[in-house]
Amino acid sequence: MSSKDKMNIKKLVLPPLKWALIGFLIGIASGVVGGLFSLAVSFVTGVRGENRWIVFLLPLGGLLSVFIYKLFRVTGTGTDDAVESAHSEKRVSPRLTPAVFICSVITHLFGGSAGREGAALKMGGGIAALFSKIVKPDEKGRRTMALAGMSGLFAAVFGTPVGAAVFTVEVVRSKSIKLWAVLVSLVSSITAFYVALLLGASPERYHVGEIPGLSLDLLWRVCALCALSGIVSYVFCYAMHHSPRLAKKAIGNDYIRILVLSLAIVALTVVVGCSDYNGGGINVIEGLFEGEQVKYEAFALKILFTALTVAAGFKGGEIVPAFFVGATFGGAAAVVLGLPVPFGAALGMVALFCGATNCPIATLILGTEMFGLGGIGYFVISVILSFLLSGELSLYDGKKFPFKELRAEKPL
Repeated sequence: MSSKDKMNIKKLVLPPLKWALIGFLIGIASGVVGGLFSLAVSFVTGVRGENRWIVFLLPLGGLLSVFIYKLFRVTGTGTDDAVESAHSEKRVSPRLTPAVFICSVITHLFGGSAGREGAALKMGGGIAALFSKIVKPDEKGRRTMALAGMSGLFAAVFGTPVGAAVFTVEVVRSKSIKLWAVLVSLVSSITAFYVALLLGASPERYHVGEIPGLSLDLLWRVCALCALSGIVSYVFCYAMHHSPRLAKKAIGNDYIRILVLSLAIVALTVVVGCSDYNGGGINVIEGLFEGEQVKYEAFALKILFTALTVAAGFKGGEIVPAFFVGATFGGAAAVVLGLPVPFGAALGMVALFCGATNCPIATLILGTEMFGLGGIGYFVISVILSFLLSGELSLYDGKKFPFKELRAEKPL
């Protein structure tokens, strides 16, 4: 074999191996951080559940969150910034990871309505930024590492490795993403998933029970539930986008804004008389799949609590609240339409996720990872109807699916 042939083989083999190793290392780091984050959130959620008076300290937690973000010098850095770092020259600071970790735990401890996955994307961006400082890749390599970091953290926190990799690719939605970058993200997400499992983190899995057989009578009920869920997802996204803008316009100071809106959340908690809408609300979602009674007003109250939390400036994520809204609305609609509640809750969760993120392919994969393959035909219906009826808004600014942009164009 000539030296030229050996050189060609090295060029062909070494770069994929190098990037597979980088994806593996990012996955390990993401799995450790994501696993510890999941355990921390579960722990403080349990503490709050056993000591419900803690919610009265939410204003104190809010002030502390603002201080920590300013201390780490990452004020104003959000999920959109982490997403943009994977397809543009925009960069996030490695300091974002500890800041988001601490402040998201604070949000869950004191009862802000937030999830974990939005925080995971930001922390993943921070981990990728740290690795970029060490490896010093070119611009394309840096973006690939950002993609791998977000995939890894999402997989570790949510427990859906394939869906996590596809979701980050879909939400970034850039023509510059190549197949090898997707493979690096997949290596990272699978590695992070198993590392988080080793640390004791639990993946999100729900038992739907028996899936109804398809019939014309059932089909119109399913279509009605999924279509309405798509419309609710638009309302949810609208509230998430406009509530922070209105709050900042009304109260410019970060400390005063989070203090005032924290008091509003506390007051609202007292009025509703329960803590179902504080934190992520995973226990409420699980209850619907275990036969607990449906509350018809739950989805609307969760939107209100989450809008206030986001507007105040608390850290966390909106995906688990979106699942809460989807599950409770789907469960309530299922009762009205004569469908099994767990089945309706699953359809609602799939529809809300798709409508809120504009990521139909990732939604199908996530749906099968969470609920199994038995309902995939219904999930397809849910995704299509929600995607078409949820409008152009997304939880992430500017992340419109190309088809949705075409709908607004004038016909030839």
